[in-house]
Amino acid sequence: MGRKFWQTKAFKKLARVWEEILAKDQTTNAEKLVNGRLVLRQGATNCYRQANEVARENKLRYYELLGANFHREEFTDDVEAFVMEQRAHGIKIQRICLELKAMGERCHRETVRGIIRKYELKWGIKR
Repeated sequence: MGRKFWQTKAFKKLARVWEEILAKDQTTNAEKLVNGRLVLRQGATNCYRQANEVARENKLRYYELLGANFHREEFTDDVEAFVMEQRAHGIKIQRICLELKAMGERCHRETVRGIIRKYELKWGIKR
């Protein structure tokens, strides 16, 4: 197998060019060096990875259950189907409302919460 693209001379040359451009521009690099690897900088003050393990596992399980039940459900209302699909993908209620409004649907966050709660109860995810 050949070398990876980031190991080629052309890539390394291009990387040097961009490093020079960034140095001249005084732009903050989007990556930082952590344990010898370049990773994206985190802008959030409280990253998800800082949550305790139980909270992370519970949130993961919640979205897994939403996704599994979403695919089994036969929705009669397109708006409810859209809301639950977006929620199963982890989209926040505020963004779901904005997308519904952009589609021309009347929407309120409490209505979206009510739809989510309806299916959580129906699917036995929350009590």
